[in-house]
Amino acid sequence: MKDFPSENSRSANTPGLGGELSEEDLPQTEEDKKGIATLPFRPLIGRLWWLALMSRPDIHCALHKCALWQNRPSLNLWKRLLHIVKYLSSTPHLGIVFRRTEESSPSFSALCDASFATEHKSKSRLGWFFFLGGGLISWDSKQISRVVLSSTEAECNALVQCGKESVWNF
Repeated sequence: MKDFPSENSRSANTPGLGGELSEEDLPQTEEDKKGIATLPFRPLIGRLWWLALMSRPDIHCALHKCALWQNRPSLNLWKRLLHIVKYLSSTPHLGIVFRRTEESSPSFSALCDASFATEHKSKSRLGWFFFLGGGLISWDSKQISRVVLSSTEAECNALVQCGKESVWNF
């Protein structure tokens, strides 16, 4: 991430900034469009995705919200991406760590969760994690394809997806 230095040296406590990107953030003048045309949005997003998938799932949500706008870049999007870089530089001690457990046989466990109506057009999001011997071996976070009517329904949907993944993968 040294190719993409943050704007200042202050650290960031969270991977995301408050609020959402909107049409109002898009550049309005030709001068603004030329100014952001040289910024490497896609290379930075690609590198951050690799980190999110390999060892830093904590940046997944903030990065996902940025990646939705990569085809319509703005200065506000660039600031959000640099904020994620600042967060990563201030939290190098975080990440996926594989450790042996004290048990003699490896244990398999799974966790899942869902958020109700937090995405665009009142969609919900679910996520699941699979652990073997205490180490994270598989995870995902995705938008639920239909509109659910309660947080309980979103949680049940997450449980069903987690069950499907456990049958499919293991």
